[in-house]
Amino acid sequence: MKKKNPKTQKRLYLLAMLFFLLVFLVCAAWLSLYFWSNYKAQQAYEDMKEQFAAQASETPPPAPAASPAATPVPEPSASPEATPEPTPTPLPLWEEAAASLREQGYDIPPEAIDIAGLQQEVNPDIYAWITVPGTAVDYPVLQSPDTEDVDYYLTHNLDGSKGYPGCIYSQYYNSKDWSDPLTLLYGHNMKNGTMFASLHKYEKKEFFDENPYIYIYSEGCIRIYQIFAAYRYGDEHLLNAVNVYDKKSFEMYLESIFDYEPGNFNEEVELDGEDRILTLSTCIGNRPNNRWLVQGVLVAEQYWR
Repeated sequence: MKKKNPKTQKRLYLLAMLFFLLVFLVCAAWLSLYFWSNYKAQQAYEDMKEQFAAQASETPPPAPAASPAATPVPEPSASPEATPEPTPTPLPLWEEAAASLREQGYDIPPEAIDIAGLQQEVNPDIYAWITVPGTAVDYPVLQSPDTEDVDYYLTHNLDGSKGYPGCIYSQYYNSKDWSDPLTLLYGHNMKNGTMFASLHKYEKKEFFDENPYIYIYSEGCIRIYQIFAAYRYGDEHLLNAVNVYDKKSFEMYLESIFDYEPGNFNEEVELDGEDRILTLSTCIGNRPNNRWLVQGVLVAEQYWR
């Protein structure tokens, strides 16, 4: 039997070692770039929140429009006095609106968010901001006008670049005025805990009970949703599975939510077919055919000027 040349064996060994070292370095470089880009994206979101929250709190309310001078009209001698038009109640300032909500037991963040400023200076597709206390969820909400690519912001960032972490977004099936019976928001389950990854905290009953609210800021309005369910769902599109505009069908769907397993639920929250439901959806790492859903019902809606 012919023996292998020791020099040949050594060369093969060195080549194998170099190959594995190269693979290691490429993977390390890719992971470094991945985590660095995610870190930079998260830092940009935090800076943006600070900037546009401050802008909203510093922006004075618009001055009331001046009334044109009235032309005096002689009153008929025999006619009764005209009933004056009721004066509309002015919308409160942000500080007054927030104080009112805090008195009702809602832990409102101290600043409003300047959505118009975000649209003008960052991205015109931003139409709201979502905050979920107790989690890392504190991001702008976007919707692409592209009806051909409804999940554009799943694979694109705020600046339009392609890649992770993407954005929190809705599809064009939902209106942007939050009037739909069921609104769906999507976000990645990022390994570094950003975007919608921290929604998995609601897998723990204690966390579910202690963090019951979702805050949605839109221009001049804050909406508060009380979380009533967090559970594992399939991958079927909810808006295809449920006729949310048929009251009876929608009520049957709402009743069925409490049968899903595994999950956590607050069955003391009363639901009916007139409610407006917000659903947050993200992936489950080891279950590609499932989604983790957190759902809340609108319990307060406060406008301000």
